[in-house]
Amino acid sequence: MNALGLVGCGLLGSSFALAARRFGCFDVVLGYDSSREVNLHAMELGVIDGIWNRKIRVDAVCIAVPTQAIGAVLREMLDIVQDDVPIFDVGSVKASITVNGESPPSNFIPCHPIAGSHLSGPEAAREDLFKGNVCVVTPTHTSNPTMVDAVVGWWEKVGAQVVQMSAEAHDKSVALTSHLPHLLSYAIVDMLRNACDDTKTLVGSGFLDFSRLAGGDATMWRSIFVDNQDNLRIGFRELAECLTLMLNDAEQNPDDLERKLRDIAVIRGTLDDK
Repeated sequence: MNALGLVGCGLLGSSFALAARRFGCFDVVLGYDSSREVNLHAMELGVIDGIWNRKIRVDAVCIAVPTQAIGAVLREMLDIVQDDVPIFDVGSVKASITVNGESPPSNFIPCHPIAGSHLSGPEAAREDLFKGNVCVVTPTHTSNPTMVDAVVGWWEKVGAQVVQMSAEAHDKSVALTSHLPHLLSYAIVDMLRNACDDTKTLVGSGFLDFSRLAGGDATMWRSIFVDNQDNLRIGFRELAECLTLMLNDAEQNPDDLERKLRDIAVIRGTLDDK
């Protein structure tokens, strides 16, 4: 029996559990969540086959907890599983993961599936969540190549397109493509909260589309914003410069602004093909 130990039964962990069992990566998924209610709910939904009491040997471990908790869970796992058991995570920030201030062990393979939803919890899990989406794997200089291949194989089996890069390059990239857009979405909704009632009555589909990201899991995004704050600050400064240039064009060179907006619209159109 090929068993996966799942720590954290949220959207990503639960979706991987469903997909991994569906596509033959593992026969059994044993799960553990810090919330007893979530544990029981995940069992009721069929996401996990049972509660992992840590005494049962598993063949791999998936850590699916907020980024700030990954290091602590990893340290705990090293005392529970043998060093021939691959451990991987699904966190959105990679460079901050350490064990007692040092690089992770050779059996830890950092991963980040670029997939998700504004919904959360095991009830939102989908076995097709990763199909056609990128999963970034960021091996360290100590990562066991055989275990890297095994983890890559599991992600490919559940439908993900695996890309490998350094943790630093990953964190810088997702600050722009994911973390900064989410931060801006939270900020714009916060601005609306402080606006007058007349402004709130004018909320339309554009605002709703843009602000959808602010409906995500607050605990998860708190961890991401804290762990990747350096790259977020860099991205925010670049964004401020971009906005300033566009507003200057609005005042001084409206034709240049229109050309820029048309160019940007073309770029946006190409993203739908990805």
